[in-house]
Amino acid sequence: MQTKSGRGDPPTNGQLRQLVRAAGDGDQIAKLLILDFFEQEIDDLSRFMRMPRDEAKQALALELLELIRLKAEEMATVGRCAEQQAVYAVANNE
Repeated sequence: MQTKSGRGDPPTNGQLRQLVRAAGDGDQIAKLLILDFFEQEIDDLSRFMRMPRDEAKQALALELLELIRLKAEEMATVGRCAEQQAVYAVANNE
């Protein structure tokens, strides 16, 4: 993951969770912010795909949006992020 985007500091974990929830609820701005944050990674990874670069970028962005949608659904169902349910997180919160 990039440490700094070209437009300021990256979101914190809490901010990223909020963006994922908002994007899952259909917030287009949240989706664009997430895509903007991962733009460099999408660009880098698209070089390794055997298809035209623009198509590879679109495929990666679409897959990221699908993952965000699934994660948002999971967060809504469970009510909290998966990291908080992990054994190490539960042990540290007791």
